Amino acid sequence: MATAPDQLSVIADMLAEDLKGLPFAVLKNDRYIVLISDQFGVATVVGDRDAGGAHKAALEIARQAGLLGINVTVHPYVVSDRSDGDGDIFVRPHAIALDIRSSMTGKAGGKPPISNEDANRLIDFLNGRVHKTKAEPGKPANIPPLTPEFKRLLTACAEKALSDHKPWVAGVQISVDHLIAEDFMLAPLLLVAAENWTPPYLASKRQGGFAFSVSVADQTILGYKVTGLTAASPMIVLVAIAAAIRKCCKDGACVLDPYLLRFADFIGEIKGSADIFGETDMDAMLIASQE
Repeated sequence: MATAPDQLSVIADMLAEDLKGLPFAVLKNDRYIVLISDQFGVATVVGDRDAGGAHKAALEIARQAGLLGINVTVHPYVVSDRSDGDGDIFVRPHAIALDIRSSMTGKAGGKPPISNEDANRLIDFLNGRVHKTKAEPGKPANIPPLTPEFKRLLTACAEKALSDHKPWVAGVQISVDHLIAEDFMLAPLLLVAAENWTPPYLASKRQGGFAFSVSVADQTILGYKVTGLTAASPMIVLVAIAAAIRKCCKDGACVLDPYLLRFADFIGEIKGSADIFGETDMDAMLIASQE
């Protein structure tokens, strides 16, 4: 069950007020709230007794922290009047901040769960991402389709990055057109390019970013296709893609199987969750953004 945005806003406002004076950052998107503290740790909060959504949110934030090289346990919490089942993830509606703070204190065990520097890096990172991770369920992401001009730039970029190496996928040699095709390898390439690009770019405190959207496309090889791409600058995307391609090039071949597997893992992480992606129009997470 998805959490109603107005309910989540109320919970976020309550947490911001009740945690005032304590070292907590309170971030929110339309699916969950993120709490970050160098003294208490990192947590996600949802409402509507959505235990499944709480765990998915925690895994998502932990993965995003991992992109920055931050290894931290993210604790899920559900605002509910229930007290049975699923451990201590349920917190009382009338004592949300108190219950979460008490639980996180116990889990921290007196040791700082995350350094101040890493907490601030994660906050900066999520401030560029959390608020922009999802389109309205059932509605297309507000990301424009690729233009013919940009497709030509992608082709030239891929050709230069490949040099004399031939691209291969699953033991089959493919063309450059296949490599940057919206209904084939462009989605895995964009995902890996973004994940590789994010940590060093944010670590250097530079600005800019890009986002892409994918949708279910049953007639395609992967079952998904890229439906849109937006960027602070085309060069950001091209540099990231070129670096990702070169990373796979060796001895005359560019073997892209790891990127295909990473995309499959990514789809597996979010498949079937309407809280993260719409059923047909899936807004791929805004990756590597500090716009």
